[in-house]
Amino acid sequence: PPVLHAGWGPDPLKNPSPGKWEWKFESPAKWDAKEYAWVKDKDAKVPAVPPGPPPPAPPEPKYADCAKLKDMDPNFMECHDHSWYAFQSIMGFKAGATGCYCYAWTYNCPLTLDSRMVAMNYNVDPRLKEMGITHFSRQSLSMPGGSVPHGGFSHHPSNVALCVYFASQAPHGELAPVTYTAHAPTIKRTAVYFPGVANVDCNRATRTLDLYAATEAAAFGFLKAKDTTGVEVMALSCNLPTVWAGQQFCNMNYYQCGGLEMHLQGPAAKIDELEALAKGAKGCFTVNDGIGEVSVCTTDPAPPAGGAPAGAPAPAPAL
Repeated sequence: PPVLHAGWGPDPLKNPSPGKWEWKFESPAKWDAKEYAWVKDKDAKVPAVPPGPPPPAPPEPKYADCAKLKDMDPNFMECHDHSWYAFQSIMGFKAGATGCYCYAWTYNCPLTLDSRMVAMNYNVDPRLKEMGITHFSRQSLSMPGGSVPHGGFSHHPSNVALCVYFASQAPHGELAPVTYTAHAPTIKRTAVYFPGVANVDCNRATRTLDLYAATEAAAFGFLKAKDTTGVEVMALSCNLPTVWAGQQFCNMNYYQCGGLEMHLQGPAAKIDELEALAKGAKGCFTVNDGIGEVSVCTTDPAPPAGGAPAGAPAPAPAL
């Protein structure tokens, strides 16, 4: 279609007077007196448009290194590549491991910080995050003593953990990139972990609805959150860290070491702020449960002299 603009130039009837409209076209055109209209000039030569630069190559996907993961903990029995694309050869593209699925002769999954069996759990050892693994899923199966030749368990728990470790990775090079800019999520979830509270005290601070609400308020006040409007506490749970007094045993036993975890959901900007505040927080907050003050801290309590307390399980022996 033609584009009109005011200025000097001839009008369609070539009357050279100032202030007339000048016609410009997106493609070559000529005046057809018979039709009394501008028509496309099929005989005009259109200058060739030089080709633009080629599109950038897609990033190389980063895949999980399951062999390296297996070597990081002696309790792993096997680790294999996990992929969402079961028929990748038929579909015509390659897809590396989106994670690792492993079997471990433990109750909890090795190199994780949470004993709960949930679909997706983001409490993983920092060493896994360095490998690109961000979350895991666990199922624990009980194994009767009669299932082994000697009829009992001398060096291992009577459980096998089925663990899937998921990696965050770049898109596959064979797949067209997808941009979510126009539909960026506005809601985000996270978990803030306070390891410095014994399990019995954590249960004291969350055993009633009133104490639950008081612990939520005390935690937000401790983090100095400016505005928590729209932020919802999905759950407060009493969990366990994997390392205490230099011994990594809590992720392999039923023993509840301690720790308070606060699961949050809300506007992405406010969740990001809370994550940053939690990362730099140091110290404790207290909750009075009617019996006494319960202290919840950002670091593990100092172990008593002489190592682990009496009755605490020893580190799991190597295979």
